[in-house]
Parts: sequence; C-alpha cells; structure tokens
Amino acid sequence: MKIFFGKISDKYDLKQIEDGYYQAPKNSTWFNGINVGDYAFVIGGNRIQLWKALQWGQMVDSENARLDFEIISRDTGLKTKDLIAFKFFKLTIDLIVKSTRSTGGERKAFFELEVEPLFSETDLLDSQTFTNPQNFRNIKTFLPGETINLDSYDIQMQFDNGLLKLHPIKNCGENIISRFKDNTAFIGKGQSQKDKTLSILKATNNIAKPLNITIKDLYDSCMCKYVVENQDTKYWVVNGYEQEKISYDLENDSFVMYFQYSVQRQGTVTQTLNTAKKIKPGDKVLLYNNNSFFGHSTFIETEMQSTIETTLGDVINKKIKNDDGEIVTFTDAKCIYEDLTMDNGFEGEWGQRLNLQPWEDVNEQGINIPGILEHVGSSSIIQNTIIELKDKTFFDLVKNILSGEFQNSKEYNKMNAIIDLIKYKKQVILQGPPGTGKTYSAKKLTFKLLGGDIPERYKLIQFHPSYTYEDFVRGIVSEINKDGEVFYKAKNKIIAEFAKIAAGSKENYVLIIDEINRANLPSVLGELIYALEYRNEPVQSMYDIDGDNSITIPDNLFIIGTMNTADRSVGHIDYAIKRRFAFVDVFPNAEVINSEKGKELFNCVANLFVQVKNGLNVNSVFLASDFDHKEVQLGHSYFILKQATPQEQKVELEMRLKYEIIPILNEYVKDGLLLETAKDEIEKIAGFEC
Repeated sequence: MKIFFGKISDKYDLKQIEDGYYQAPKNSTWFNGINVGDYAFVIGGNRIQLWKALQWGQMVDSENARLDFEIISRDTGLKTKDLIAFKFFKLTIDLIVKSTRSTGGERKAFFELEVEPLFSETDLLDSQTFTNPQNFRNIKTFLPGETINLDSYDIQMQFDNGLLKLHPIKNCGENIISRFKDNTAFIGKGQSQKDKTLSILKATNNIAKPLNITIKDLYDSCMCKYVVENQDTKYWVVNGYEQEKISYDLENDSFVMYFQYSVQRQGTVTQTLNTAKKIKPGDKVLLYNNNSFFGHSTFIETEMQSTIETTLGDVINKKIKNDDGEIVTFTDAKCIYEDLTMDNGFEGEWGQRLNLQPWEDVNEQGINIPGILEHVGSSSIIQNTIIELKDKTFFDLVKNILSGEFQNSKEYNKMNAIIDLIKYKKQVILQGPPGTGKTYSAKKLTFKLLGGDIPERYKLIQFHPSYTYEDFVRGIVSEINKDGEVFYKAKNKIIAEFAKIAAGSKENYVLIIDEINRANLPSVLGELIYALEYRNEPVQSMYDIDGDNSITIPDNLFIIGTMNTADRSVGHIDYAIKRRFAFVDVFPNAEVINSEKGKELFNCVANLFVQVKNGLNVNSVFLASDFDHKEVQLGHSYFILKQATPQEQKVELEMRLKYEIIPILNEYVKDGLLLETAKDEIEKIAGFEC
C-alpha cells in the first residue's frame, strides 16, 4: 500500500477537487509516481480529502493525461498540521515543507509518504484513526534531569546548561535532529513570527505540557536560520498590482517583479532591476497595493539549481532577455532569480523574482493602512515596483496591524508614546474605569519592552489592602537548620529579588502591579519611594542581609501599575508617590468591540454615563454629580466576544449581560455612582435582545 499527499490548486481547475481527478501533461513529473491503487491525502479547496487512484484516462479538451480517483472522504477533518503530526507517517523535512508551501517549482503535485509497517489499510480507512489524539505527535519541553521517554513519537526538547536540545524522535528523518538549533537567545531580534514560537518554547510554565505550536512552527523557528535585524537592515515595499499576482506571491513565498527588456520600457526595467540589486538577505519587506497591505516577510538568499549563472549587472548593462525554459541566478544579486519555465505560474512570462521566507501575518484581502507616502521619500509608490522605506517606522506599524496587535495607526502611535514615556519615567500607572483592558494593555506594553513574551523577565502581582513592606520589599522569615532548629533571617521579597536579577543583566525587566492603589502604598514601598526616582542609587532598608541593608533599583527594571478609577474604597495615592509615577488614562473604546450586537449593547450602557452636548462628551443625567464618566463608565472588555459562531456569541453576550454587566450597574446605583433614576434604564438594558 502506497500513500501520498497531493497539492491541487483550485485556481487552475476547480472541478479536479470536486470531481476527484488530476490532470497534467503526459510523461510529466507532476504525478510523481502515483498509480492506480494508491491512496492520496489531497490538500486543496480549504480541506484535506482522502482519495484512491482508480484509472488512467485522457482529458477531452487538452493533451493532458488524467488520473481518476475514488473519493473516500470529501473532508477528513484533518488540517495540514495534523497530517504532519500523524505519528505513523515518517516525519521528514519534505513532509513539513512540501505540505505547507507551493510545490509548483518542482513540477510535482504528489509526494509519497513513508508509512510505518504496522499501519494497515484497515487503519487508513477507519475514520476513528484520525480522530484519536494518541495517533498524533505532541511537542513538549522538559527541565534538566527530568526523565524522557526515548522511544516516543513525540517531539521532546530538554533544557541542558541553559540550552534547549532535541531528543531522538521515533519514525523521524535524521536531518530533523541535525538541523535543530536553540534560537531562543534571538528573541526580539527581528523575526516576530519565530519569536512567538520561541517564547512558548522558553516559557517554564509550559514544561512537560503539550505545547500550543505546530511542527511547522517549530521547523521555521529552530530548523531554519534566524535572520537577525541589525543596523544594516533595510525596509522595502513591493507593489503586487493585480489580485491574481498578489495571491500567487503569497502562495509561493516570493515576489514576482514582472519586468523584462523588450516587454517594458527600458528605463523602467533598468530602474527596477537596479533597485532590486540593492536588496540583501535579511532585509524586511511589505506586500502592497493601493494603500492595502497583504503580509510582511524577510528576504533570503536564493538557493536553487539554475540553468544559467550570470550577473544582474550584465543583464542591466547589455539589456539581456533570457530564453524561455531557463532558470537564471545572479552572483551579484543574492535575493533575485529568474524563472522562465512554462510551469512558473505565468506560463513562462515575467521571470524576475525576489526570494523570501514565508509571508507572515497574511491577509489575502489586504488591510487598508494609509500614510505610506510620508515614508518613501520622492519615489512614487503607484508607478514603482520596489520602494525603499526611509526607516523601520512604517514597516513596524503595518506589521503590528497585520498581526492584529493593533487595530489602527492611532492605537499603534499611542502605544509607542506610552513606551517612550515608560522608558523616560521608568514607572507608569494605567488608570481607568473597569473593563478598559488595563491589565491586558500592561502585558502588551511589557512584551513590547521585552521584545516578546519572555516569562522569566517579567512578573505580575496584585496588591490588596493587607499587602505590606515585608511582602513586597524585604522581611524576616523563619527557616529550619539541619539540626531541626528554627531560626530567623532577613530575605529579599518580590521587588528586591527581581531588582537583583535585573541588575545582573543587560535585555529589560518589567514588574506589573495590578490594582496598585488597593494597598497602602507609602507603607508598602517604604524607602523605595526614593529609589524609584533615583535609579542605581542604594537606599537603606530596615532589614540587612549578610550585613548589607542596601537596596538598589536598576535602570532596566520598569514598573507598570494598573488602577481602577471607579473604586473609591481603596487607599489614596499621596503626592510623593504620584510624583514618581506617570499616569496614563485608559478609556472605553467601542472600536475594538468585535460584534455588532456587542457594540449596540455597549452604546446602551454608555448612555447611563455619558451624553453628547454641543459636540462634546459630558456626564449623563443618570450619573452622580461628584463622579466623572471617564472614571466610572463600563469599558469595552465586557462586550468583546470570543471568535465563534453567531449563536455561540449570542449565548456569551447574554451571559455577560446577566452575570457581569447588570450586577455591576446595580452595584453602581447602590454605591451612589448612578442615581436612582437610572434603575428604569438598567431594567431596559436587562431586557436587551442579544
């Protein structure tokens, strides 16, 4: 029994996927050894089907050969990540790469899988085989000294002397092991997609648990080179023009330039090729058209078998047009190659291509992001194919919006302004009413400061009324010696210990203090009130450790606090402490609510707190006169729903309304924030049709 996986594009002949056949030129490599009686997991049409080859035939309207299949399952329920992780198929680089990227360049549509002998045809045809989680590989990390099952299909990595090492994997190609490299030290150096995976691998709270990453994620992050962003890195925009060509670029991890002599005006060709010649491996790029952006990537050096090797300088100076059927590489332009074969996606046309890592944060429809003209100098983005950006500012903006980290440039610019403020002031407090995402924003700011989610370099704690100096800074603890006797000693607590760790390092550290105003801050901070302002200067604690009672807060330890402005039951922050912190308002923001019903309910609730008068937001008639709507209005977090079906979102919004929103509104009336006249409005809101 032979089993293949096949890649069939629905752009060429959609009927193939629906009717169960594949066509290609006779005697071509596209069939790649598949024959009658063989099985194929067919990837195409946004699903994976299971087919069995039945008979050879001929297309009526072309010279192509045709292989007909029996469609055993029109949708196996498998994703590509599952096919790669299926433990009875040998894990190889070919399986990882060719199942997830275009194979058009190889002129092959089918690839044979290496199958464990104990996996039978009965197993293949049993639908439960592919719903049983025990049949798929997990990815796990382990601490030094922990016992590892060395006869496992799972992907097991273990920390050893600070490095992450990959253990042997059952039914796995040797080159998977040999290519593995611990790239976690590069986190924050310029490849955000890799950083997400590397941060998960490095997080100690994920130890010995199945990690929420795919084998493809692991391959890209630890078996491919991490291209470090540095001062020499340049930032580019490439114009994809037609939607068909943009789609091709995204699918094939490349950018097709569409320029050749004798096809376009010579001046335009020369200018474009000279610009492309400046691109170096490691440079960053955005895919663009008409103010919309479709993805970002990193240029890489071209490594492919060519029919001609020449210089791009000769092509430019001699106005060379290469012949159909050739693949050309250039010794003086590392990221450019020319594909003039008939199977290049454009039937031999438009040869010049720029080679890229897989496009990241892809949006196939494009996201409209204005403002590019301010960042490209005198160049015309409308006419030119490749444009260099002045610096990384606009690239970072687009990348963050494409990734979903920010909704728009306004939010991105505000975040950057807060980052600048934190770097200047060293400690800030995010203040606002409940549900405005203050803790969420604190984490986002933290990850920006650290260059990723790096758990060992940040802590999150929550203050409460009984919190003390001895809990937070330094205090006396009891311990038992080897003779069983109790003795007492001074010990560093959260901030003193974290400051000591940060002082011995150069990348940044962040302490998040949730509900910072719920504790008696002068009492909790003690002499640190001075140390927060005068960084790197020792202050004297009431407790000494080994004869030293000094504590120092280093420059690289930032503090982000959150404060609920609606909570009047908590302690007052005195002026001495206020002077040490910068305060940032975090207000309700309807723009981030992800459903129409959620926005509608938000507006109903907002009317209890705020009304528009002469074009300005002012307190509503339901709000007590000694409160400001900015301090107490319910925030957007109450109205943001999980990405789910409309019915599931309806149920979630009903639960939010009944068990979170209405109770807090009634509590506001009870506590005097809202007037008694608000009760009728709250009853109407309680009856909101979700």
